[in-house]
Amino acid sequence: MDNNKDKKTDDILEKLVHINRITKVVKGGRRFGFSALVVVGNQSGKIGIAHAKAKQVPDAIKKANEMARRKLTHIPLREGRTIHHDVKAKDGSGRIVLRAASKGTGIIAGGPVRAVCEVLGVKDIVAKSMGTSNAHNVIRATMKALMKQNSPKQISTIRNKKISEIIEKIILNEISNETIECIGPEKMTFRDIIKKLMSSININRLLIPTPLPIANIFASVFEATMRNPLLTKDQLVLLSKNNAPSGKYKTNIDLNLNENLKYFDNELIKYSYMWKSGGEFSKLKN
Repeated sequence: MDNNKDKKTDDILEKLVHINRITKVVKGGRRFGFSALVVVGNQSGKIGIAHAKAKQVPDAIKKANEMARRKLTHIPLREGRTIHHDVKAKDGSGRIVLRAASKGTGIIAGGPVRAVCEVLGVKDIVAKSMGTSNAHNVIRATMKALMKQNSPKQISTIRNKKISEIIEKIILNEISNETIECIGPEKMTFRDIIKKLMSSININRLLIPTPLPIANIFASVFEATMRNPLLTKDQLVLLSKNNAPSGKYKTNIDLNLNENLKYFDNELIKYSYMWKSGGEFSKLKN
């Protein structure tokens, strides 16, 4: 049973996506209840989804809303109205394709996908859902697709290059209708970066690789219990992606747009003093 009820409290928009009647067989007979699937968001890039069960519909909805509020995730949006680039994802037999749209397009999507877009704050998007119509699969596939995005800020942070510098050079050189990959002058793994950071603040620790599912559990616990989490799910998504050049496109170095390239060691010197004198990493030394 679908329901399009929505409620806004504390600047958080709550939308009920699906209600289902459930039955549990016990020794004394059957026990009936209800399950609710909800999505919540602040309409500015944060969204949470949750599924809860209870004996009564209002209780199931309330429980799901509370769970979703505790699991708000940030999704990067372009100009606060659409996604940065086209993405697609799959969950079970459900598939979803999301396409960035120009201003004024509106939300061309239906059912669960529209609910996700509305609470997230997306105003222009084209979505296509294929395969199953199961609301749970569609919602999870949509979230997976949204999490696959790479914003310019994320890419520039990883590659240690200001995206504005590259865009300015591209405009000045009148390079159009061409994909340019922005890269830095060094090839470094995340392990190399962590080792350099530890060395700069005189910390010696054994680095043990952690499987992504286990890291996700830690991130969930940190986000639920800490005001400033040591690790977040957004950071894990960034860490799990391959941020090396694909080799399919030209880079800024190929086009001689390599002015002001910054080397990691040189930039590290600027921040290591702050960390040593009371920054985020100073607590690890004690």
